[in-house]
Amino acid sequence: MNSLSTMTRLPSPALSRARATVVATEATTLGLSATVHLALILSAVQRPAVVANFLRGGLIFAAAMAGLGVGWLLLARHLRLGRSADPDDALWGSMPVALGVTLAMAAVQLAMVVLYWGQWTQAASALIVTAPLPLVALAICALRSLAALEGRSRTPVADVILATSHGLLGGLAACLLVGLLSHSLTAELTYELGVGTSMAAVWTGLAATRVLQGSRAFLQAELRAGRRWPTSQGGLRSAGIVLLLGVLVPSAALVTALLSARLTGVELACVALAVSVHTLRYATVTMRYGLTPSHAVQTADATLGDAHGAAATLSEPDESANVV
Repeated sequence: MNSLSTMTRLPSPALSRARATVVATEATTLGLSATVHLALILSAVQRPAVVANFLRGGLIFAAAMAGLGVGWLLLARHLRLGRSADPDDALWGSMPVALGVTLAMAAVQLAMVVLYWGQWTQAASALIVTAPLPLVALAICALRSLAALEGRSRTPVADVILATSHGLLGGLAACLLVGLLSHSLTAELTYELGVGTSMAAVWTGLAATRVLQGSRAFLQAELRAGRRWPTSQGGLRSAGIVLLLGVLVPSAALVTALLSARLTGVELACVALAVSVHTLRYATVTMRYGLTPSHAVQTADATLGDAHGAAATLSEPDESANVV
């Protein structure tokens, strides 16, 4: 494989950003809808009578996010963001399934609000049977975010764990926030939701650390080979900042509040954890711009005896010449 044919296989940095925007917004809408729904189910299993006090607000929030997710997917398809009209694209081949699951989830959430109006104790008990729906939606979000990397995932298991654990972290934080704002949480359920959110933060931190380590090792190897990927380097820096300020610091504040039995600042920590779902997903996609792992190996073999010009050719192309 020569350097010119390798370059033709690369997406543009602008295309990488477009795809990152698509999956990050999908995670914020479809992902949060699924995980808030799942968090409500987990809470209803523990304390259905308490969950009944804020179930309506949680379901309305989840249904609204699912509705936004449907609109976003249709808009991205219409505008061809990230080449979304290409049926052969791994990211968009599963779009009908994602739309179907999102519509079904929104319909179930709104139906429960209508059918159980004023009967929230029964609604909390009936909510448990809907568990497969948010689980499937969360799995779709994880797999579609992996497909957005176009074979550039060097840590696929960690990527899937990151997508699911971070989505669950955002959902638990949003559920806790809704409960706190409605002033209907008991001390026991507040503690249980807080512990669940903290454990999700631990898994998110571990998976994100592994993903960032894999990307950093690749960029260092590329730099030693004379190739630079500014888009990936910027994405890696952004991911590290978001992980620190959007996940680790708020989760530490939440744990401190639980240990001290004082809820000061917990609402802000929950907001930061929920918002980080979008920003970290965007950063982890853009930091993988560059050669696929197989192409990197073939390119290293093909250019072993080449001059410095070949290395320069493989550097990131001028972004001004790229079109989404």
